[in-house]
Formats: sequence, structure tokens, C-alpha cells
Amino acid sequence: MIHYRFSVLEIHLYLRRKISIMANRIFVLMLSFLIYTSTNAQKPDKEIESSVETLNKAMISADRSALEKLTADDLSYGHSTGVIQNKSEYIKDIISGPVKFIQIENATKVYL
Repeated sequence: MIHYRFSVLEIHLYLRRKISIMANRIFVLMLSFLIYTSTNAQKPDKEIESSVETLNKAMISADRSALEKLTADDLSYGHSTGVIQNKSEYIKDIISGPVKFIQIENATKVYL
């Protein structure tokens, strides 16, 4: 049987060192997570950007088949005027409505 003799001070210093190492690892892990989430939150999803661009082109060219593919069957589009349209009303309005889209520009939001 092996017996170890450590003073209270040695045990205290050993535990402090272990706790310090654990605290540093937790800090680095949390910092890495924050950097990862903030970086990914600022990068727009390329697939979404592509879909929005495709929708914009379909709206400008009044392409019924593209609009049918790009919009959900349960679409509920609310205009700033308060008018709410379903999918068929929305597409009909783009194809033959009072407004003709010539150019659509999407604003990019920057979060700090």
C-alpha cells in the first residue's frame, strides 16, 4: 500500500492550478462559440440570397411559371397598404397588376 503525504498548502495549490486550467478552457470555449455565432450571424445564407435574386428576376420579367415555383401554396403577402393577398392574387398582380417592376434592389443589413 502506498501512502502519499501532502501538505494542505500543496493540495490547495494543486487544486487551484486544476481549477485555473478548467476555467481557462471554459473561457476559450465560450469565446470560440461567441466568435463563431457572431461571424455566422453576419454572413447571409447564399442559398437564400440566390432564391431572393431569382424571385426578383421573376417579378421583373413577370414569369408566371417561375413565380409559381418560388412561392408557397399557402402564401399570405401583406402589402404596406394593408392589402393581403394569397398566392394566386399575388402572382396575378405581378403579371397584370397596376405595378410593373423594372428594377429591384435589396438592402443589406449590417449588424454590429
